[in-house]
Amino acid sequence: MNTTHAYMLNQYTAHSATHNYIIGVEQDGIVYACYHTDTILPYITMMSQASRGKGASIRYRPNRKQKRLILDTALATFPLCTLETLEDEAMRHGKQSNKGVAFEALIARHYGKDYRKDSIDFTKQGDIEIDGKQYQIKYEQATLCTAQQIDRLQ
Repeated sequence: MNTTHAYMLNQYTAHSATHNYIIGVEQDGIVYACYHTDTILPYITMMSQASRGKGASIRYRPNRKQKRLILDTALATFPLCTLETLEDEAMRHGKQSNKGVAFEALIARHYGKDYRKDSIDFTKQGDIEIDGKQYQIKYEQATLCTAQQIDRLQ
């Protein structure tokens, strides 16, 4: 983890509305929902270039070793669906490549909640509330935050 990554991740977690995560991991054609706290983030995130001129970003783009870490250290894990089901759900949301939206929708459905795509800032609330606890939901390739968002926190 380089200094920029460490700084941005520190600012992200310090200002985040929740420190609880449901992290999606695909392994052997099965998509798992893994419950974690933000203490896992330094080990599974990386710096990347944000889209649309927003500078650097922090992304969750796990390799095989990181996926194993997520699965092995989760507070709880359950198989959510097959990869095929996730891809079918992504198509319903307009983009095959947007599996993150599909993962959020499937998690919401799993908990009997209605899903509505939103753009509420990570500093305001999590993506879902379960038993009074807020969670951010992240699937492979997700952007956690951009440099532009971090700059606005100052």
